[in-house]
Order: sequence, then C-alpha cells, then structure tokens
Amino acid sequence: MIDPDAPWWANVLAALVLAIVTTVGTVLANRPVRRDLRQVKRDAKEARDQTANTHKTNLRDDLDAFRDEVRQGFEDVAKEQGETRRSVGVVRRELRGVRKDVGSLQEDVVEVRDEARTVRERLDEHLNPDT
Repeated sequence: MIDPDAPWWANVLAALVLAIVTTVGTVLANRPVRRDLRQVKRDAKEARDQTANTHKTNLRDDLDAFRDEVRQGFEDVAKEQGETRRSVGVVRRELRGVRKDVGSLQEDVVEVRDEARTVRERLDEHLNPDT
C-alpha cells in the first residue's frame, strides 16, 4: 500500500519489494507445475515414439486397412465353410445311396448263394442217386 505521508522512495521501495515477493512467490508456486509439465511432455514423447510409424502411412490408416483385411478374411472363411457344409451334405447323401446299394448287393449275394446251394444239392442228387 502506498502511504501518502511517507517519502516517495519508501513507496517505490515498498512497491519494488511487493513486486519481488509476488514474483518469487509465483515462481516458487509454479515449480511443481513446471515439473509436472516436463513429466507430461516426456510421457507424450514416449507415447508418440511408441505409436509413430517408421514409414510414410498413418498408423490409424494402417489399422483400418488391417481391420478391413481381417473382416474380408472372415467373410472368405465363412463362404468357404458354407461351401464345405454343402459339399459334406452331398457326400452324406451319396453315402446313403452307396449303403443302400451295398445292402441291395448283400441281398443279391444271399440269393445267389441260396440258388447255388440248391443247384449243388440237385447236382449231388443227380450224380449220387443212391444216397
């Protein structure tokens, strides 16, 4: 505060002391803030170093392109899986047909065997009438 009754140099000295105290107080109060800002700057630099590319494209663009490739890969796999499922269905139907054919052939073999047995018995009776 300026004292109107004090000599002019005392008022100037008081203003100067007030300015010095205010400046020193501000500097001291801002030291932790500056330290924190330096730490934030180091952290930001580290984060940038970890995410910066060594080539010309942007990391975000690279990730988007990779995501699109992965999606396309999944779509391709799903399409091939559907085709495989249809192919397996065809094979199953064909296998059922083959099983029916084999069953039919087994019946034919039994019938031929029975006929051969009958022919053999008749031939034995014809060749050996006394038995």
